[in-house]
Amino acid sequence: MDAINLNPPRTRRRRYSREFKTQIVEACKQPGTSVAAIARMHDINDNIVHRWLGEAEQSGSNLWPSSPSPARREPPPASVPFVPVQVANTTPDTIHLELIRNDLTLRIDWPASQAQSCLQMLLALLR
Repeated sequence: MDAINLNPPRTRRRRYSREFKTQIVEACKQPGTSVAAIARMHDINDNIVHRWLGEAEQSGSNLWPSSPSPARREPPPASVPFVPVQVANTTPDTIHLELIRNDLTLRIDWPASQAQSCLQMLLALLR
């Protein structure tokens, strides 16, 4: 009988150079950037990047502009265009989907009792 290991081996904590941290903090300072997006691009947890930002601010380093940054920044442009979805009022026994992209509209009515097959169809469409 095969043994199942319920405790996978722990991975070692990654270490980042000061230059790399500075590069990430500089990237996060750019207008219209998202800390989470920068973190994902570098395969780093965004909480770590937020900590680096706080450490850079506390250290009084020259990583920060003299004027305060705006309270809200615009998100970077998405690589996948936003597709608006309209939800219509229908009876609870029907799933109604309406997907609109440019001049194409796709309307789907699906029995709620078959929600699992609706999900499978949607996943296949989105691939």
